[in-house]
Formats: sequence, structure tokens, C-alpha cells
Amino acid sequence: MSTETTRWDGSEYLDNPESMALQISDAIGEGDPALMALVLGDAAKAIGMTFISRQTGLDRAVLYKALVSDGRRESAALAEALRRLKDRLAADPSAFHQAAE
Repeated sequence: MSTETTRWDGSEYLDNPESMALQISDAIGEGDPALMALVLGDAAKAIGMTFISRQTGLDRAVLYKALVSDGRRESAALAEALRRLKDRLAADPSAFHQAAE
């Protein structure tokens, strides 16, 4: 008898603004560009790429490429900037409340 597994999708567990803020803050603190891209992608999927696209003015395909697919290399510069700003930057749960409405 074999065990059936499913692919892990972290966005399914980011169901409130506080959990999103905590995950993003922790990822920024780690300073790992791949982890930051993964967590930002999960948060973007949880909020909704269409909403993020409208708020940022970026095309959904561009967002998916940078945040969800193998676009992690393109996110390295963003990750480095976030790491350097981590003492002055924190994910604020209230920023996610608008998306949850």
C-alpha cells in the first residue's frame, strides 16, 4: 500500500493578516532571497494576484514569474534591499486587512 501525498502550498495557511505579517517578517530576518521570494509568493497567492496586480500596477504574469515560478533569481535584488532595511521595516498586519475584505 502506498501513501498518497499532495504538493505543499503555504498560501493555504496564510489565512489572516497576522500570519502573513509574521511569515514575511521572519523571512526578511533570515536574509535568504529564495525564502523571501517563496513567502512573498505565498502571501501574494493568499491575497490574490489580481488584487496585488491592481495595487502595484504590475501585470499578473510578471508577478507570477517573480514570486511564484523560478523567478527567484529576479527577486534577489528585492530580497537584499529588504534584508538591509529589516531594522526599519516590518510587515504590518493592517496592510493585509484591506485585501481580506
